[in-house]
Amino acid sequence: MKRLLFKLIPVQLAILGSLIIPTELIHAKDIGKDGSIRTQNVSKKDYPGLAKISLQEAISTATKKFPGKAIEAELESEDGFLIYEVKVMSSDKATTKVFVDAGNSNILGTEREGKLG
Repeated sequence: MKRLLFKLIPVQLAILGSLIIPTELIHAKDIGKDGSIRTQNVSKKDYPGLAKISLQEAISTATKKFPGKAIEAELESEDGFLIYEVKVMSSDKATTKVFVDAGNSNILGTEREGKLG
């Protein structure tokens, strides 16, 4: 789910002849905002105990904002925060991933996908 990008900073580049080597890799940010529950140094098996809202509440939040049917939902860590990722399929079969904060049910971001079938 995470995509690696090269962050090229002139001061941090090692130049060997004509070869440029980036000295730092960063993760592309998948969600738009920070969540309310941090997951650093937390085991995945402990995630359910940290969530303040239920899976059903996350699905309800996602489908109120993006009408359709929830076809997938899971509790996971994204960018260091506990979120529910809910995939919603609209009536025209287009899918949208909705990232719902597991602490307060705020929508942190979305990712529009193509049509199924």
